[in-house]
Amino acid sequence: MKNRFIIYSFKSSLVVLIAFIFPFFAIAQKEKKNVFDGNSAYNSKKYADAEKEYNKALLKIKNPIKLHLI
Repeated sequence: MKNRFIIYSFKSSLVVLIAFIFPFFAIAQKEKKNVFDGNSAYNSKKYADAEKEYNKALLKIKNPIKLHLI
């Protein structure tokens, strides 16, 4: 009986953990895409397009320091 409770608790904890972590990864992917697109535009000397993409990434993230770490 005790083993079943431990297994059930572990499964429940795992589901809750996944439910909270998944949205953070999805948000980060959108920011990374904008930064990647901005870098591509910059390397192609399309500076106006690069600026737009970087600004989109800045609007999506609340802490700009994290954007530097992407």
